[in-house]
Amino acid sequence: MATIPVKDFKIYNLQNEYRNLATFLQNIQFHINRRNDMNSLTVTEKNQHLKNIDEMLRNMNTTYNNHLMKICEIDSDDESGEQLFEIGELANKISDDQNLYLELRKMASVSKDLGIGSNDKLQNMILDNPFLEIKKKLMNLGNKVGFRTLNDCLKLNLGEYYDTMLDNEIIDLLKLYNDIFIPIEAQIIKPRKLFNKNLTLRKISPLTETLIESCCEIIIRKENTTKSYFSIKGYFEIDSLNIFVRTSQICYNFIYTKKKEIEELLSTRTDIDDRFKRLYVRNSPISDFLILDSESYIEQIEKDYTQFRHFKKLSFMNKMKEFVKDINDIDCIQNMYNIIKLLLLGSDENINEAGLLFGITKDRKEGDEIVSNLIYRNLSYVSQIKLRKTSVGIKNELEKIKSLTIDDIDLKKHIAINKNMPDYVKKLAMEKIEEMKASNNEYYKQLLYVKTLVNYPWPSEDDDMMFRDIGSSKLKSQEFLNDFVKRLDNNVYGHKDCKSTFKELLGRWLTNPTSFGSAIGLVGPPGVGKTLIAKQIGKALDIPFVQITLGGQNDGEILHGHGYTYSGAQPGIIIKKMAEAGSARCIMYFDELDKASKKHDSNEIFNILIHLTDPNMNSEFQDRFFQEVKFPLDKVIFIFSYNDSELIDRILLDRIEEIPISSYSSNDKVKITKDFLLKEASNAFNLEEGSIKIDDDVTKFLIEEYTNEAGVRELKRKIEKIFSKLNIDNIYEQGIYKKHPNPTPENPLIIDKDTVIEYLSKPRVSVQNIHSKDMVGVINGMYATDNGSGGIIPIQVYPNHTGNKFNLKLTGYQKKVMRESVKTAFTAATQIIKPDIVEQFKLNNPSGLHIHTPNGGTPKDGPSAGCAFGTAFISRILNKKIRKNIAMTGEIDTTGKVTKIGGLQYKLTGAKKAGVTFVMVSKENEEDVTNIKKDDPELIDGKILKVVLVDKLQDVLKHSLIGYSAGDFIKN
Repeated sequence: MATIPVKDFKIYNLQNEYRNLATFLQNIQFHINRRNDMNSLTVTEKNQHLKNIDEMLRNMNTTYNNHLMKICEIDSDDESGEQLFEIGELANKISDDQNLYLELRKMASVSKDLGIGSNDKLQNMILDNPFLEIKKKLMNLGNKVGFRTLNDCLKLNLGEYYDTMLDNEIIDLLKLYNDIFIPIEAQIIKPRKLFNKNLTLRKISPLTETLIESCCEIIIRKENTTKSYFSIKGYFEIDSLNIFVRTSQICYNFIYTKKKEIEELLSTRTDIDDRFKRLYVRNSPISDFLILDSESYIEQIEKDYTQFRHFKKLSFMNKMKEFVKDINDIDCIQNMYNIIKLLLLGSDENINEAGLLFGITKDRKEGDEIVSNLIYRNLSYVSQIKLRKTSVGIKNELEKIKSLTIDDIDLKKHIAINKNMPDYVKKLAMEKIEEMKASNNEYYKQLLYVKTLVNYPWPSEDDDMMFRDIGSSKLKSQEFLNDFVKRLDNNVYGHKDCKSTFKELLGRWLTNPTSFGSAIGLVGPPGVGKTLIAKQIGKALDIPFVQITLGGQNDGEILHGHGYTYSGAQPGIIIKKMAEAGSARCIMYFDELDKASKKHDSNEIFNILIHLTDPNMNSEFQDRFFQEVKFPLDKVIFIFSYNDSELIDRILLDRIEEIPISSYSSNDKVKITKDFLLKEASNAFNLEEGSIKIDDDVTKFLIEEYTNEAGVRELKRKIEKIFSKLNIDNIYEQGIYKKHPNPTPENPLIIDKDTVIEYLSKPRVSVQNIHSKDMVGVINGMYATDNGSGGIIPIQVYPNHTGNKFNLKLTGYQKKVMRESVKTAFTAATQIIKPDIVEQFKLNNPSGLHIHTPNGGTPKDGPSAGCAFGTAFISRILNKKIRKNIAMTGEIDTTGKVTKIGGLQYKLTGAKKAGVTFVMVSKENEEDVTNIKKDDPELIDGKILKVVLVDKLQDVLKHSLIGYSAGDFIKN
């Protein structure tokens, strides 16, 4: 039987443990110094850790000496020093003593880990480690500050021979990670969600501000358990030349296989630019291929490409704002790095911009390290070369234009790299910079001049890149258009015609990416979503949106600026907003166009907008502040909103494609409340969506009794008021919350009519109802307002008892068009009644008739009550009552023909609310009636409200007069 000397083995074992521990101490010292060099550990922290290591080293040497003396003393006094351990056949296989000792140590260690005690005495002697406490302290320190290598981390935490517990595939991966992965912290974890692999990698946020990317967590399932894992967080070292990826076909086949799989998947993604895909993969760090699976990598490049396209469209000044935003945020350096990394994948112009942005970081420090060094170090070698070349390229460009001075270096750089700015504009800007050198009181005006020119989004080929790329494929175009409509539908309810118009415009851009913008007018009552539509169009198209409010404006200088020579001169808001948008393709939204005012009997605002919307002229728009500079605006979508197109200049209106934005029906408002308003209110009060519920019938009660509008503004205010009251009850645990304290989507708090009345008091909306009985000469006319409301207005015709001759006395604030309509209606009425009846009536009423429309403080105008006036006249002349439940609307001519009117939906909605059950409208409005029945089937249901089409006044009389007799009228 083979044996070994115990004394020799004990000494060897002691020395071996000493060597291992010394190596660990050396490595962790190197690691701490490296972290300090990278500014991820402060000097104070470094010194404290080194002090602890020094103490461990002293203890290690003392322990070694004491233990060695102990071994020698025991062996000299005891015959056991010559004792031999039986080791079986192992010695016959291993001739070298050192290798034999190593194999014995390994066998004992593995046996312990597996819970096997085949030779307890030998195992205990081998595993008798006098440095155990020091090793434990070292492990705790390493788990806090990290280790030099992954191998050190695993040996200290899992055991010297941890690799015997893992399969070969994992061991091969760990060997690779050991070369490039630096652990920063480690711990045992017991996650709620178990991992289905023995080895898992996942990307994590930067562990320190100086570690920009490539941070990840390695999770290893511990042996003999399924619920306990060893987590190691750290980062992959920078491989700027991408040697690991470039040599992967021979050295690391699994990386090569994944790279090829990613490239194959990317080849099918025609929505991502080919050049961008190629450069992105080429510059991807090794960590991306190790951490991300193929699908996650595709998601990452998709996200970065979207961000890249966003940055490309911005003006340089807006890029700079994005670059330095949240400057004090912990993610600021990460944001800076991402922007520079992505711009370096773009055109020469983008690379130059990256160089300028990179220059900003040279003045900022993170800890003791300059931010530019952090960013530069994390870039690939190819990107580093591009960045170095930018400084040379910008300098050469500047020298071609003018000499460089310290005061104006940044402005000149901006001008130099702006390849889209016309040369003559560059020259003007440079001249202004030269003027700025002379100390004068014009400095800030000159600075404003130059900065505005620099920030203006001069047209570029990149403006059309997205539409050119998508338009090249029918499939991509279809997907893009469908996505556009879907995004609009998710944010804007209804308005199909409007969405269809913008879809057609977008289709034109896809077919011809260089095509011009457009001028579109959204006309409709307040609160129906005109501004929301314009904003969401911008979001759906992924182009900037800027807004200009024209309400009350009367000075053209607001739009096209002041003359440069005036003191305090400013550019016009059109050019300012373009600079703010930062893109030649944008949406410029002019709100309240019909509220623009006149100045000196001329509307300067309209006159400027006439030129702005002319496709032959807006490619050279001139702002008075910039004199000879011509600004291209031909790619802008101009959207105008207004309530009344009658107030718009005819020439301007002719250049606008008008889209009516109709009012919402009651059903529309119920749907909007359910899908949008309740969600917004819940979010505003930090309530879980769906925990507060309002049934449809209660919403209709709210709409009908508390609001009178075409849109949903007032409805939104009422819902917010209800939620405010609910919130107070919730805080005080009173009212409805006593019975229902913790509402959830599964068990919601339901608002009923009683709760609405309690919170909002009784309805205050005043509605004009139909009169209480059938009367002679009294009829229900119908009205509609510009704000989208409607209803009935009583028309009263009585004998006049003042004056010496027959005339029509009009009261009730009737304006010109309505007064003419009254006279026309009287003529039409007397033309169809038999002459002898008319003559007898005039004899009986020598002073004529008094026509009154109640609510005298409210002005009334328009021709649409002509039919009602005519019917009231006939009722009075024939002394026959008019049914109280009927109403009518329609213009009338002298022959008695009833013609088309507008605002029918508003009128019908108001009439139904007032109690009208039978309405007569002109046959010319047949299409409107059909559309209303389609869009709002509950309005004209044929039961509560019936609508009849009429052609002539005689058709109206058959339905409206009680005791109608054809004998009273002239036969046709």
